[in-house]
Amino acid sequence: MRPDNRVGRSLGYGISQTAGGLPVLLIGCLAQFVVALNATVVVVALPLIQADLGFSAQDLTWILNAYILTIGGFLLLAGRAGDLLGHKRVLLAGASIFTIASLVAAVSISAGILVAARALQGIAAALVVPSALSIVIATFGDGVKRRRALSVWGAANSVGASVAFVVGGVLTELLTWRAIFFINVPYGLMIVGAIHRWMPESRRSFAPHMDIAGALLFTGTAIMLVYGVVRVNQVGLLDPLAAVAAATTLVGGVMLVIVEHGRQDPLVRLGIFRIRTFTVAIGGATIVAGAALVTAYLAALYFQEALHFSPLTTGVAFLPMMIVLSVAALSTHALLGRAKVHWVMPAVLALMGLGAGLFAVVGMNSGYGASLLGLVMIYAGVGCASVIVTILASTRLSENEVGMASGLISTSFQVGGAVWLAVFSSVALASTTLVGSGGAGQEMVSGYRTGLFVVALLLIVWSAATAAILRPRSASPR
Repeated sequence: MRPDNRVGRSLGYGISQTAGGLPVLLIGCLAQFVVALNATVVVVALPLIQADLGFSAQDLTWILNAYILTIGGFLLLAGRAGDLLGHKRVLLAGASIFTIASLVAAVSISAGILVAARALQGIAAALVVPSALSIVIATFGDGVKRRRALSVWGAANSVGASVAFVVGGVLTELLTWRAIFFINVPYGLMIVGAIHRWMPESRRSFAPHMDIAGALLFTGTAIMLVYGVVRVNQVGLLDPLAAVAAATTLVGGVMLVIVEHGRQDPLVRLGIFRIRTFTVAIGGATIVAGAALVTAYLAALYFQEALHFSPLTTGVAFLPMMIVLSVAALSTHALLGRAKVHWVMPAVLALMGLGAGLFAVVGMNSGYGASLLGLVMIYAGVGCASVIVTILASTRLSENEVGMASGLISTSFQVGGAVWLAVFSSVALASTTLVGSGGAGQEMVSGYRTGLFVVALLLIVWSAATAAILRPRSASPR
């Protein structure tokens, strides 16, 4: 079955614009790379930032959390805004705000200013991601061309996230922590100019209308969900504020379903989840992002605390996985040209699960060299799966829902990853405190191993579920 090409026609970029597709893809990928990079590029620099700006130990994590909170809360709203106002317009606004926020962060003279700038970066990133992805999807309407474009997109996203530790370490060590933010300014100006010059205008074929109630409910619910995750990571599962956030999230989710049901032009059309491929994509995005984040988190702790790597050496230790991830993402379109997605997706998830188990059993007993096989399996799976879920989410869309779908899949990656990271890291921490023999080092490694076993189990279970859901009653998309 050929993909529905109404999306490209409705936005005014048909597949006949192949010659102009390369600039669109490069601009979109560069914007996505910068957004992904900035999520965690500051991690290595946190001690220096704390010393310079006087952060307390408890407040320091808000340099990361302010970005996560705002991007997770505003992604879907930004995606829908692109549907209604035009994706190029929203993308241009997001890139401009991101550049300004980066400059403010670079010259910050207090902790409050830096956190506010990071929050503004997150809002801007939320404007950038779904609009850039929507334009790429619409530009490459043909199945093969879309798969190839989304493979490059997935590689840009994955590389940005993977090299963050390396880039942050190099810039901080050779220059200053402020260089982490200053470097965004020339890139941002270049992206803004390129968007203005080469990105196509979108043309609405429907009357613009914003579902204000749905927007407020979804944004508030998403922010409370991410805030609850942040509190769990900071304080633990028994924190009262985390419990309040969880209850608020549950109430907000129920109210969102009630408000959106039956609306003529909802922020989230609930019927879209009846599409099997879309539902699998959303679930897969959350689990793949969570598995990738918790693997990076536990591996980074293992390298530094058990193997005594420096932060910069730890970043360099991730380079083989980054290369594998990029190659896997770029190869996904060719893989889908040879095998059907209902075979490929479960196999990729199973590969990740086996890799997590192998890293836990072998890698954490034998050092860095032995860790590579399991980590390579995980990151190869992440590279493929990230592209596949984006392809699945972008098929069979109605003409006015490409931004909503892009916002939902981006939200699933961001928020879902944060939620699973909190769950898995809490399991690892709890297991560390429960292990009582062999000394502190062995207890620590045993806790990490338990967390990875839970990751492996979830991936295997979702692999089986995906195979059952996607197994065709009619032909699945390739």
